[in-house]
Amino acid sequence: MAAVIAREPAYARLTAAAMAWLAARSREAGGRTFAALPEARRVDIVAAAAASSEGSTPRTFFQATFDDALFHAYAYADARAWTGLS
Repeated sequence: MAAVIAREPAYARLTAAAMAWLAARSREAGGRTFAALPEARRVDIVAAAAASSEGSTPRTFFQATFDDALFHAYAYADARAWTGLS
């Protein structure tokens, strides 16, 4: 995914803006970084991004990375992973 972000300027701008949003939410939740937060706080922040208004930076980034993660997980997965999806 990092390679995709690096070669697509719009995705890189979205990622930078989303990382700023994520850092601010992490600080508000009492953490120095997102990764340093307890799992429950991280889940809350991701849920807030998913529930953000359509077209907002957090929502757009959440949806783009979620979609890309699923694509890459299944695109390179063992073919047997697709059996249950057909």
